[in-house]
Amino acid sequence: MRRSFFFVGSMLIAMWLSNEACKHQPQDIVLVTPVDTTVVVKPPVDKLDSTGWKCSADTAYYADVQAILTANCAMSGCHDVTSHASGIIYTDFTNTKTYGKVSKIIGEVSGNKPNMPPAPRPALTASQIALIQKWINQGALNKTCNPSFGSCDTTTVKFADYVSPLITNSCKGCHNPNGSNGGINLTTYAEIKAVATLPKFMGSIKHLSGFSAMPKGGAMLSDCQIKKLQRWINLGALNN
Repeated sequence: MRRSFFFVGSMLIAMWLSNEACKHQPQDIVLVTPVDTTVVVKPPVDKLDSTGWKCSADTAYYADVQAILTANCAMSGCHDVTSHASGIIYTDFTNTKTYGKVSKIIGEVSGNKPNMPPAPRPALTASQIALIQKWINQGALNKTCNPSFGSCDTTTVKFADYVSPLITNSCKGCHNPNGSNGGINLTTYAEIKAVATLPKFMGSIKHLSGFSAMPKGGAMLSDCQIKKLQRWINLGALNN
């Protein structure tokens, strides 16, 4: 009897301990999705030349008007800064707008009194008068015709903000230590400079005959991108 009681008691204690142990075991397996730490490199911005205005035959540009004023009005004894006859100055845009009589220019140069330029200087031609009139009609603005307006601006090309992002987005997918790169790595500045200064680099970028076109299997870089890469190389391929 005592043995039976002891056996049953031991079994109950063992079952109780087993249940208690189970209470501290996780009931569900939680799968944690790894965080994507990939750094997304923004593509470089191709800055276009936006100085001045796009040249147009329909626009009167102040530089052309000033050339007429300089040759016929803004000289010593007349409307230069020193003489400023009648308080009028036609030496540049600021003085023309501040001390000039823009609204009266046409009347003065068209033969109305006082006739300008004064004799014995020749009168302005019809085309010169028409240009000044057109400039006034368009608001007498300080517009400059820029033949390069909208073209690729290669004035400043820096490695950090242009070349490196361009290489990362266009070349590094293959040319990295783990890629199928033909033995060429373009990861660090030193690696990029070492390759970029070789003739085959721009030959491949420009898809020239006899070179392996790059990016391989991708579209050719834009004309502006190629010009900027070439400009960076020509300036010494600096780490700037």
